[in-house]
Formats: sequence, structure tokens, C-alpha cells
Amino acid sequence: MTNYQEEGKMTEHIRGDFDQQAQQPQKHFHVLVLGAGVMGQRHIASMREVAEKILAPRGITLDIAAVDKSEAARAALPPAVKSYADMDAALVAQKPDIALMAFNDDQHISAFRKLFDVCPDLKAVLAEKPLTEHLREAREIEPELRKRYLSMNTVVNFSPVFDRLREELPKIEAQTGGNLRPLGFEAIWGKNRTADTRPSIGVPSESVHALSIIADMFGHGRLSMEGGDARKGYLSTKATDVIYEIDATFRSGKSGVPALFHASYVFESQHRTVTAYYRAADNSVVAAELDFDVKHNGQNADRLRLHRIDASSGKVETLLDEYPDKIVNGAPQGLLRGDRITAFISLSLTDFLTPPQKRDPALASRLSNLDAALEVQGEVEQINPQNRLLRTVQVDADPQKLDKPKYTSIAAAPADEVKGRLSALEALQKPAPPRPAWKPPVRH
Repeated sequence: MTNYQEEGKMTEHIRGDFDQQAQQPQKHFHVLVLGAGVMGQRHIASMREVAEKILAPRGITLDIAAVDKSEAARAALPPAVKSYADMDAALVAQKPDIALMAFNDDQHISAFRKLFDVCPDLKAVLAEKPLTEHLREAREIEPELRKRYLSMNTVVNFSPVFDRLREELPKIEAQTGGNLRPLGFEAIWGKNRTADTRPSIGVPSESVHALSIIADMFGHGRLSMEGGDARKGYLSTKATDVIYEIDATFRSGKSGVPALFHASYVFESQHRTVTAYYRAADNSVVAAELDFDVKHNGQNADRLRLHRIDASSGKVETLLDEYPDKIVNGAPQGLLRGDRITAFISLSLTDFLTPPQKRDPALASRLSNLDAALEVQGEVEQINPQNRLLRTVQVDADPQKLDKPKYTSIAAAPADEVKGRLSALEALQKPAPPRPAWKPPVRH
């Protein structure tokens, strides 16, 4: 046999092996969930349901394990989920293909470092927001993350209110003469965490949601802080020197519109609202008011209200008020539970398990990939005492002196207050910049 024939046979053999591997994608995945507390258990329940109803019919199986130092948390896990008290023991028992971060954000970086050191074959990471406590830590692990699939759970972005808003806003635009022009945003986000014993990095963690909604779901791109006030100090036993409240103005680097933002962990109760204002062609103002995690018929729900405002009188007319419940999770309606965490798990696993060239762009657009996660991380990084634009005072939180949010529902505000709030947004108008005013660098 000639060398040429031998080389030909070898090439055929290699091609045959490659073809066989290409035709037999991985069908079994080991999943390690870091954190089995309330959020961890919800992620595990959703993952098991997706595995049973979406993946199993495709011949794909998941072997799920969880790590939590709390014996009570481990005891509450389903029998089918292996449990470990520490990460080292879990990694000795089985190297994961998929890791899911569902524990405190200040612990993310150490877990990432260990995973990348011990598990070079780790294929995917699903992570609670933010990726890490600091942008510098996210940049440190960026090269390793770029080797893998990543989906960050900015969970509010899976709310059905956004789909309904996309359906209804064009109708109102037509009724008001067309050409709705963005005027700005008001956002309030927070709750009372003065008695919360869980570790916290402060309101930067909570602020991710509202900032991501404005930047990503409303399409205004990244937001730059223009100025504001913050309070930093003792909040609770495991949040001893954190920024727990900010009242700041941000601006879109894409459209130039302002966003007035009040976030606090010393609100008297939970408030999660983003209101978008538009100037209509007939000179009225249209307001899209989105409330998240409110009670409706005894259940947690999200609420969408659309208002038309007479700017001269401050009179508000509510055109739509509903609680949308049809959530997009990549499955036929009713097959999976209709909650946002299940949507995150279902869409992320579907996206990960689909070859890149075959992924659905519409589905992928609902997810926060690594670039989006890094940009949000940089955005939230502006909320820190070193930022000269944020006037920070050192004062401990007082559980006996809780705050009310700065921005109440526009529908409940007196006419003079409505006019004042619209005037405040008008006074902050600037033309859209020729380039982004601020955007964290993203290396490729």
C-alpha cells in the first residue's frame, strides 16, 4: 500500500469519526446548582419541569445536584437532586456540564474561579444577576466566560407586560396622530430590607432590573448617570456598609432621554415600577406604567397601564389596565408553569442546546448574553461611593424611619403634581448624542 493510500484511509477514518460525533450530540448533562435557598429551589423546580416536558421528548436528560451549606435547605430538596454541603465535595463527586448560580452575588466570583480552575470542560453557565459584585471581577473571568455559553437571569425581562405593550402601544400611537416621541422615564425599585438576614451588596443588586428594562426592553441602550444622591451605611446584619438608597438621574446614550430613578432598601413596602412617557403628535403625553410583582387575585402578577395625559391640565385618562399572564417560555401555552424563572430556564436551555447557526434570533433576544451582562454590570457599577457624580452620605438605615417612593402612580397623582413631573422631564431634554455618551468597553 502506498503512502498516498495510507493517508487516504487515515483521512477517511478521521472523517468517519468526525461525522459520527457530529451526528451524536451530547444527550446527558450534569447540572450543578450553587445555592439551594428560596431562589435555588425555584430554579431547580423549573429545571426539573423543563427537563421532563421539553428536553426528555428530545432524548436529553439532566442529572441535577445542588450545593448549600444549610442543612435545612438541603433537606428540602427533592430526593432526585443530589445535595452537597460544600462546592469542593460536589466537584469531586461529578464535574458539571452546566452550572447555575443561585446564591448571593458577593460569592459569585469565588465560585466562578473555582469552576473554571477545576472544570475546564464546563459548557454553560446560567447566572442570577449581576454576574459579580464588581465590574473588575467580571472582566477578570471574561476570557473563561467567552469559551462557554452564558445566560444571565434578569428575570423581570421575561414579564408578559412587554409583549402586551408591544401590541397595544402602536394602537394608541395611531389614535394620537402617530409618531410617539420618547420623553423620558420614572423608575422606583426597592423594598424594606432592614430586617433581612441575607447578605446583600445593597441597591446596586436591585437596580439591575429597572436599568435593564429601560436599556434593553425599551431599546434605549446603556444609561449614564448624570448625578444624584445616595445613602450608605448599616442596613442589616449582613449588609453593614452598603449603598441602600439612591435618587439619581440617568440618561440614554442612544436616544438622549432622561431616566429619573429612585431605588431603596428602606421603602415602607415593596415597589417595582417603571413608567415610560411619550410626547404624541397631538401634543398629549402617553404614559406606559409597568408594575411588577403586585398582588392580583391572591397571586403575584405584573400590571400594565396605559394613560393619556392632557399636558396643559394634568388630567390623566387611563386607556388600558390589565394583568397579562401569557408568558413566552418557548413551549406551547399551558405546557410549563407560567412564571418568569421557568421562562428563563426554558429559553436558556433551548438556546444552549440549539446549534448557534440554528438559534432563533427572536428567542435569543429575550436573553442576556455575556455582552449584555457585562454592559449591565458596568451600568450598575456607577452606583458606588467613588463616583463623583453621586453625592453619597454616610448614615445608617433606621428601621423606624422608612421612606415612601418618590414617584407614585401617575394615575393617582393630583393634576398639579402630574404637570410638575412632566415639566421635570421636559426640562431634562437633550438631543440624542452623535455617539453613546457612556458605554463600558466590551472586548471580543
